[in-house]
Amino acid sequence: MDLIYTNKNKEDMGIIQDFSLDMAYGNDENNFELQKFFSNDELENGSFIYVDNTEYGGIIDAVKDDTSSDNITYTGRTITGILNSKIIIPDTATGYLAVEGYANEIIKELVDRCKLSNIVLINGTIEDAIYIPYYEFGYDYLYDGLRKMLSSFSAKLKFKFSGSKILLWAENIVDYSTDEEFDDSQISFTAAKIYNSVNHLICVGSDDLLNNYCIHLFIDTDGILQPYAITNTPMQDSDYILDETNKIFENDEEYCRLLKVDSISSVENYILLTEIPLNWADNYYDYYTQEISDTGEISYKEIEKSTQTNYFALQTKPNEWESTWQNYFVINSDGEFISASDKDWSVYTVLSSKPTNWDLIYSQYYVQKINYTEVASSDVDKDRTDYYYTDGTDYIPLGAYSHDNPYWDSQLYVKKISYEQASSQSKETYAQIDKKPSTWSKDYTKYYFRKTTNPITYATYSQATSTEYSRVKNKPKTWGRDYSLYYMLITDGVTTDYQQCSSVTYNGYALQKNKPNDWGTNFFSYYVLKNGKYTKIEDIPRYYNPWLAGAIVPKWQKNKFYSPVQKSKAPAWDKTQKYFKKIQKTIAPAFQKNNTFVKISILQPPEFTPGKFYSREVKTVVDFKENEFYEERENIVPIVFSSGMYYNKVIDHYKNLVEQGIEKLNEIYSDDELNISISATQEYDIGDIVEGVDNKLEITARQPIVKKIVVLDKYGAKVEYNVGEENL
Repeated sequence: MDLIYTNKNKEDMGIIQDFSLDMAYGNDENNFELQKFFSNDELENGSFIYVDNTEYGGIIDAVKDDTSSDNITYTGRTITGILNSKIIIPDTATGYLAVEGYANEIIKELVDRCKLSNIVLINGTIEDAIYIPYYEFGYDYLYDGLRKMLSSFSAKLKFKFSGSKILLWAENIVDYSTDEEFDDSQISFTAAKIYNSVNHLICVGSDDLLNNYCIHLFIDTDGILQPYAITNTPMQDSDYILDETNKIFENDEEYCRLLKVDSISSVENYILLTEIPLNWADNYYDYYTQEISDTGEISYKEIEKSTQTNYFALQTKPNEWESTWQNYFVINSDGEFISASDKDWSVYTVLSSKPTNWDLIYSQYYVQKINYTEVASSDVDKDRTDYYYTDGTDYIPLGAYSHDNPYWDSQLYVKKISYEQASSQSKETYAQIDKKPSTWSKDYTKYYFRKTTNPITYATYSQATSTEYSRVKNKPKTWGRDYSLYYMLITDGVTTDYQQCSSVTYNGYALQKNKPNDWGTNFFSYYVLKNGKYTKIEDIPRYYNPWLAGAIVPKWQKNKFYSPVQKSKAPAWDKTQKYFKKIQKTIAPAFQKNNTFVKISILQPPEFTPGKFYSREVKTVVDFKENEFYEERENIVPIVFSSGMYYNKVIDHYKNLVEQGIEKLNEIYSDDELNISISATQEYDIGDIVEGVDNKLEITARQPIVKKIVVLDKYGAKVEYNVGEENL
């Protein structure tokens, strides 16, 4: 068998020569292990390995290298493992995915839905002989879900590699127990017959709150578990049968066993509401809505309670008013309800004379602040009498509403009075410093000098500049372009100076692209390039002979003649000369002794003005006034019920208890046992049914194939099968 490998793009790359491939698919594992011997070819993550036209192969997921040998081990998923890497996500509205139609058509739909159509194709026609009249998927793995659906209609899922593509299709299962030509010599088994076993299991347990729970599980004469709930999918405690209604055996025929569970866990379930609950109007927030994330994860969220707050004016003074008045509400100047405790009930009295020790206790007094706030026209209440209008200069009380008052149609304001503690005043001054600060070089901008004396003004120090020349000993690489950045040291023996390097001029020649205007009279002043040298026309006899009267003007040719021009270039680098580069630095200015100041702020008491400041008397108890105080009441705002949108949360305390009970029954209860093993002389598929018979004990076992194990190398394949009950 040729084991082909691809790159990660699923393009065939070659054949693996020496290998051992161990694969499993069916009810568990669905993976492989590949040992590759003595090969330099490395397989990429995501590559396929496969035997063409068989089900043998899969996708590379991981690699392990054994440095003690040349062997490399790759692991990955078989075809069934690839399928089980995808999840069937139900429709949001219903919580399930309903399908009907031909099996191959449904398989293609699910492959597309799980986004595997790039590597998975359907083998054969869409319309095959297998028809699925109706089936519902929940959140199922793709392979497991397809197996469950097909087994419900006596069908199986077939698959194989075709090149680097995976082919899927449905076929009817083969029931070899009904095949008269089936050679049962391929089957060997061991058998055991049980005559009596437990037929009544009492399951008891308690939860974390020490609540006790009990449920009875019964087995009939055929070893079949009797219904323990009134529905096939119990979701809440009321769905379970908690009495002994389904008890089969009585008296000495009853074989009873007790299962004690130390701690059972409850399960929260959510049931879709199709009818409006009786308590919906008042308690809708006890129900839930479903949310599905981008990854398909389902969660449930409690419906948010919507409330409306209303305020009712107090007509009579409440009991214990002195201790409870803070629990009520008042209306502020904006017409908003605020807690009575948030309103300043203090009494402010204007000061007509300066208090003793004003400089020390001024913060105990207050300044009145008056603001006028605009009122939106839609919020104007004509029953109020505290509105103001403005004439552009002042705010004037409007008073009671009058139809004839034109100011009611203008912009209105509400007067707001508040009180703030008297605060100190900040005064800036300049303090002279006599000693140069240690951080002067970096902090000089924080200091001031006296700029003028009448009036006295101050100015901040600003930076100064310093020019330096740095010696350049070697010719810079950019000399030809940047020569003007450099300077020569010039001295006459007494004084020195730095002279900027300047360009030098030289005679050059410009190629004429257009005929000069004076060509007819002055052509002899132009040049031609002759033997690599620029030569004046008058020096070339064939162009110009002054001895010939009436010399003929030579024909002008484009890009042939040149005009003399002056050009500039970088001066030559003189090794005997000293060159420098000019550097300008910023430096701190000189410190001015006896004229350097630092700006400081000092706090001083505010200047007292009669009628400006107020004393405050704090009230601990507020006098009750009718219709001034309000009681807050919160009302629930109902929402409209919609069928199929909301869920009721229920608790299932018995699910865990029943599961452990069934597990216990599987341990202690055994029907006639027939363990089947199958030789590999014949090829079988997952889902095919085989049968074994023990004539001595008169036992017959008929079971499906649930797992296939394949060991493959370059010489061939060895196949083993597991049979048993489908656990889907």
